[in-house]
Amino acid sequence: TLPSQILLVSVDFLAQVSMAFLTGQVPGVPRNPEAARLYIDLLAEVKERTRTSASLQEAKVLDDVLYQLRLQLVATTR
Repeated sequence: TLPSQILLVSVDFLAQVSMAFLTGQVPGVPRNPEAARLYIDLLAEVKERTRTSASLQEAKVLDDVLYQLRLQLVATTR
């Protein structure tokens, strides 16, 4: 459905921006863990606000993305 596609595209976009800040591997985007944390926090807020309306698949995608990004953030800030 369209709302599901919008949610998943939005999650993908926020995750990509966060990874760009975590790795610094995108030209013109410096490594910036604090900026990455902002986008990770935005994803956590999306998860919280869609908690009752997200499908199981959407909830799993959000959980998986947040888990991977948080792992990368910890590894980056050590």
